[in-house]
Amino acid sequence: MFKQVVAAFFCPLLICSLSLKAQTHTPKANVTTCSMSNGYYEYLPEGYWNNPSQKFPMIIFVPGAAECGNGTAADLVRVLMHGPASLINSGTWPGSFTVSGNTYKPIVITPQFTNQPSASVFNTMLDYMVSHYKVDINRIYISGYSMGGSLCWSYGGSNSTFAGRIAAMVPGAGAYSPNSGMANTMATANLPVLAIHDNPDPSVPTQWSVTWVNYINSAPVPPNPLAKVALIQITGHDLTEGWSLNFNNNNQYNFPGKNVWEWMLHYSRNYNVVPVTLVSFNAHKQNNTAVLNWQTQNEVNINGYEIQRSSHGTSWQTIGFVQSNGNYGQYSFTDASIINGKNFYRIKIIDNSSTQSYSRIQFLDFSKKGYFELTPNLVTGNTLHISTDYQLKNARLTVLNALGQMVAQQNISGTGLIPLTLSPISRGLYFIEVKNKEIDEKRKFLIN
Repeated sequence: MFKQVVAAFFCPLLICSLSLKAQTHTPKANVTTCSMSNGYYEYLPEGYWNNPSQKFPMIIFVPGAAECGNGTAADLVRVLMHGPASLINSGTWPGSFTVSGNTYKPIVITPQFTNQPSASVFNTMLDYMVSHYKVDINRIYISGYSMGGSLCWSYGGSNSTFAGRIAAMVPGAGAYSPNSGMANTMATANLPVLAIHDNPDPSVPTQWSVTWVNYINSAPVPPNPLAKVALIQITGHDLTEGWSLNFNNNNQYNFPGKNVWEWMLHYSRNYNVVPVTLVSFNAHKQNNTAVLNWQTQNEVNINGYEIQRSSHGTSWQTIGFVQSNGNYGQYSFTDASIINGKNFYRIKIIDNSSTQSYSRIQFLDFSKKGYFELTPNLVTGNTLHISTDYQLKNARLTVLNALGQMVAQQNISGTGLIPLTLSPISRGLYFIEVKNKEIDEKRKFLIN
């Protein structure tokens, strides 16, 4: 009888055919993504889990200095003041945007930094997001307010690699003094830029945004498209109108799109991620080693796979090579010389004509015992997921109600994203415990 109850409550999926459809906005408290960020808000659009191979645009919005904090649940609420997080929190974010006849549903990430981040620190955070979400790397967009606007100028202007990762950016009242050399870097990378600023702004000179745009457009090789600046004829340093969905509804600011979010989605990069069908690529910890597994289909003229590692996600070292099997294959590589700290991994795919392309990035942190999260924390459908870099083998999973009474129990195995399907149960607070020799974790979730 108990086995029947367990079977009815949980139905583990062998394939990620996920059924969660509702959009979610989730605080990810106490999650370290880089040396200066320990938490963020995650917005996943409707249908994010439906198709395991579907990729989504990603908007990263960096708030101002007043929104800085330590990433705790209490501190994270500060980042809901501006930008997409404010619109999502108020229920006005549309969930999808139609641009040039195509519909896009962006992931939205609102990180909380402890202080002003450098470009390299932000890049580490970006690597974390790319490795943990189903991101279309040709459609990564950044925006920010005040300190966050400063970060936009800093990141886009630091070097061509950083500028090239971004499909478009919207610095808002960016508190970074204009620099012609950095502007040339953005121009050379053809980085679409739309700067917005209240006019006048008593905190950050409005002229800074104007000068940045002028520097970019007067570069030796001007960008295509040319940078734009939209000055809002309001005295202040808030930019509430600039983040509005109707900001450019009558084309009063002369850029494509009704708002800055639609404007972003007019632009994309053109990176060929993999020349083969990469069915999966995962990394997990095994004792004090990193084990990489990937599966391919439709290998055409492929020579092999170079395994690359980085400690910060910007410069890469080749640590191994695996020969192609031919048409398709399942591959594995073990890194026994891991870095004490953050380890970023990617696969460099090499074909027989020496053409090269890259997989998405995977991330493991050996300075910690491992990560273990539930997604979402608020369950509105019947599916939730364990996200972990532990390699679970017959780990005991127990579901408890708010009184600590066991509702169901079973063994689970896997790593990465492990989906679990719940049969209908009453609304309320529940806990999941997962235990074996390597792990003892407990997380709460709500049935809505």
